[in-house]
Amino acid sequence: MRWHNIWQLRYDVWRGIPLLIGNDYSIMDIPGFITVPYNFEVNEFIAYVILMAPKVRRVRTELASKQLAFAVRAQHTAEKISCRQILNTAGADAMEMLVVLESISKQLRALRLENITINICDKFDIDTDGGIIHIPHSTAAKQVMELLSQHKLELTKAKQAAESTMLAIHCKNKLKRQLPGLHDVIFSVSLTAKQKLQLLTELLHNAHLLQKFEWDDMTLVFDQDFFVDTKHRYIYVPASCDVADILNFLEDVHR
Repeated sequence: MRWHNIWQLRYDVWRGIPLLIGNDYSIMDIPGFITVPYNFEVNEFIAYVILMAPKVRRVRTELASKQLAFAVRAQHTAEKISCRQILNTAGADAMEMLVVLESISKQLRALRLENITINICDKFDIDTDGGIIHIPHSTAAKQVMELLSQHKLELTKAKQAAESTMLAIHCKNKLKRQLPGLHDVIFSVSLTAKQKLQLLTELLHNAHLLQKFEWDDMTLVFDQDFFVDTKHRYIYVPASCDVADILNFLEDVHR
């Protein structure tokens, strides 16, 4: 692919429209995108985007409208079935699935899904660590309940993980209030929701010992080694360490 000045390519015409680099011109690959060949000619490129930009903008407007309508209805459905939130990653119209979920709201409320996220997608699955139930967008009401009944153990684990995640969020927010200047606490290693909660809980219980340090908008990162990245304002500590190790490290850093 050759590089061109973006204004030479009449960016004013297709501003806000994402481009895909492919083998030919198309607006059918992904709705709301324009595909152009990797070896395009400037004049041909300009002629195509001038012709197609208005149509693609209309598609993007329609998509945005559908997404907004889904978000509003999904919030209503989530409240009705008492779950945390409902997402759509199916790449298809998921409105009908919301109607299905509402039709079995009484049965779903009985499952106590308060902290669970429901994701409308293409394949059924239960994320036992993320607290997410993935439900295909074409699933009938009876089948939803049958699937959940067949996966009771996974559902129980997902609910426990979801509860741990919510408690971890609460712990983190409380910790940030008790340690002025602390920007965030994040995890760059793979940990279960329960393990993250345990680490945050330990930090919170020892917040009074951490208050003597100036956090200065730093982010505490649970990783594999001790390290300070002053440029990006990160303090790395091993996820396997305890608060005493963190305190000793911070003492050394501030000397």
